[in-house]
Amino acid sequence: GLKGRKRSVFLPVLPHLIILLIRLTKRLNSFHLNSRRC
Repeated sequence: GLKGRKRSVFLPVLPHLIILLIRLTKRLNSFHLNSRRC
């Protein structure tokens, strides 16, 4: 019951989470590069 429902809700959100993680890592990388320049 609940496990199946949670999985069906979680799966469609997964790609969005991955995109968010990629954006965060990119932002962190650019931030580190900027701090190195200074």
